[in-house]
Amino acid sequence: MTLQYALTMEHHELLGRLYDEGMTNYGTSEAKRKVEFAVKKTGLTVKQVKRWIDNKRRQQHRKEENQRPIRRRRQSGYNVFMKKYICSKGGTAPNKAMVLQQGAEEWRRMAEEEKQEYKDVAAEENKTMPNVVQLGESGFRVFANKLCKEVTDMCSRVEGVEWVLVCSNVSIGASAVCGSETGVNLATSTCFADQLCSASGYDEVTISSSVTPAEYSSKLRFKVQEIFNRKYREATGKNKPMSYQQLEAGQIQSTGLPPNVKLKRPSAYGKETLQKIIDAESAIEFTVSTQTSTLAQS
Repeated sequence: MTLQYALTMEHHELLGRLYDEGMTNYGTSEAKRKVEFAVKKTGLTVKQVKRWIDNKRRQQHRKEENQRPIRRRRQSGYNVFMKKYICSKGGTAPNKAMVLQQGAEEWRRMAEEEKQEYKDVAAEENKTMPNVVQLGESGFRVFANKLCKEVTDMCSRVEGVEWVLVCSNVSIGASAVCGSETGVNLATSTCFADQLCSASGYDEVTISSSVTPAEYSSKLRFKVQEIFNRKYREATGKNKPMSYQQLEAGQIQSTGLPPNVKLKRPSAYGKETLQKIIDAESAIEFTVSTQTSTLAQS
């Protein structure tokens, strides 16, 4: 049985430093290395370190709940009017562009006295602008989910709108993406979300509650399946999907796959491997033979 030691002040100080350096979870490869380092330095068990992280995150979340809200962009009379216009009349237009166009035209026709009323409302909102605050990871998640819900509500009022929202906070190494099915699929399948977060200095995208991790993995598998089917058709000249029977018989050989990745059914790959295959799409080629591979028979 593994002995568990009571945490001393020195333990808390070391764990606190590692938490500030990024040990805010134990799921990423970098965080796992920090957990292993903490176990080695303190003599604590992995379970104790993970429990400490969980408790620290809960404490951080409670602090953030008492913080002031995020700073908003300064409002103008036109902004105030358009918000009201989209909510009240946006659903009657066939697309978002028409909503904005109609709103702009109505603003131009509006009497100056009525415009001034909206400007006065904007001025009052700007007087009470909240200060900027720093958010931890849990606070960022709350903010991203709330923002996603607000945008979802606005876009649902206009028929046919496809959209995607990507949030990234490099200071805490957290990001999220949500949107319509088409929007999220485009952002993930083209690696747009990853590129945006990478440009901000963070390489990992976390899908928000609008699209579950399981749904995200499913989209990646579907994309890889499309790639394999296309490479199979190019190799055989037949308009058929890749034959799993030929695959298992070793009759389909491939080149251009990422290092240490063997040709398998897409369902056999994990999320990271699926993404690597998608990135290597242009280099992948199939060769299909009619003879069973001796390697597959052994």
